[in-house]
Amino acid sequence: MGDNKVPEDWSIKKIGDIGQVIGGGTPSTKDKLYYGGEIPWITPKDLSDHKFTFIERGERNITKIGLNNSSARLLPGGTVLFTSRAPIGYVAIAKNAVSTNQGFKSIICNPQKAYNKFIYYALKFYKDKIENVASGSTFKEISGTTLKNFEILLPPLDEQKVIADRLFSIDSKIGLNHQMNKALEAIGQAIFKHWFVDFEFPNEEGKPYKSSGGEMVDSELGEIPKDWKVNQLKDFGDIICGKTPPKSNKEYFEGNIPFIKIPDMHNQLFVINTEDSLTKEGKEYQENKSIPEKSICVSCIATVGLVSLTSKESQTNQQINSIIPKNYYSTYYLHYMFKSMYQLLQDYGSGGSATLNINTKTFSNIKVMSPKDKVIKEFHKRVNFIFDKILNNLNENNILSQIRDSLLPKLMSGQIRVGG
Repeated sequence: MGDNKVPEDWSIKKIGDIGQVIGGGTPSTKDKLYYGGEIPWITPKDLSDHKFTFIERGERNITKIGLNNSSARLLPGGTVLFTSRAPIGYVAIAKNAVSTNQGFKSIICNPQKAYNKFIYYALKFYKDKIENVASGSTFKEISGTTLKNFEILLPPLDEQKVIADRLFSIDSKIGLNHQMNKALEAIGQAIFKHWFVDFEFPNEEGKPYKSSGGEMVDSELGEIPKDWKVNQLKDFGDIICGKTPPKSNKEYFEGNIPFIKIPDMHNQLFVINTEDSLTKEGKEYQENKSIPEKSICVSCIATVGLVSLTSKESQTNQQINSIIPKNYYSTYYLHYMFKSMYQLLQDYGSGGSATLNINTKTFSNIKVMSPKDKVIKEFHKRVNFIFDKILNNLNENNILSQIRDSLLPKLMSGQIRVGG
């Protein structure tokens, strides 16, 4: 465990001494009788974007026959799930009975010795050290024996519970904010569909336009309400294609200006954190590539059709086209419009090439429905609180995550002690 001083009442224990370490398995995919049952079957992919401590199910279920005809095991609720390969280190706690594929080494804790939530956070804390003892040439993997013999610092059981519950209270708040954001996004999406797909926005009398006899006219995009237009994207604002400053100049990077790349956009309504960032010098090197808060970023090369909003002044790389709306009130209309255009953007990007690519000229000239200003302004009023609340929740989660991540090593090493 190194030369760090261990608290007197803490002990060094092998994981195999505080619980059972159990692998998983995959029923034969050739037999349809093995899948589609009632038993949740978790794979590492199910944890790749999992934002909660507990997990109930994955993408697929297996049957009892599938379980019995494979090396998969039925694990009780409370089992700590740990991915042991491809990749190593995703962790969750089973909320109910589940099974896993062979990409897991799961721990059923002995409740007299270890608190499962504490082991959950311990595995997060020791992730890098566990990965360092992995073996394998094609890909690294943690064997059951290796994990059983891995040593961790273990406080007395009552202190384990206090430590884990303190950390879990932070994660619970993060989870609640995340769930609220999903609900808010769904509400905003439903309003957009009602207004701009079903054309049931309020008419002059406050009644649903189309079902109240609102006149529809033909356009090159299909039927649209009378007095609406079809415009090109560039009519809504300035289109900016990003650019990467020279990587050879280190003074341009590791500042506080977000530099957005496609991986930063996945499942992100607002981009809060980015892998790379620019300094003031990096920004000024290509000042004309800066985009303000609440610009809309759209991925246009290779992975086409992701849509995110900037949370502050940012720049992007060349795989992203962004639009800076000329009218603030069209921001959320454009956001949802891009989300609804996913398949169209894919079609624009194909162009007979192996790699999807929408160049800036093509992007700028895409034709879209342009509602009357009055309708877009009213839509902005309806959904503005949704986006403000989502952004506030994301910023709060960012702070909470930083607090949790700073507390984790101190609590797990005994540097900070907590009472019951």
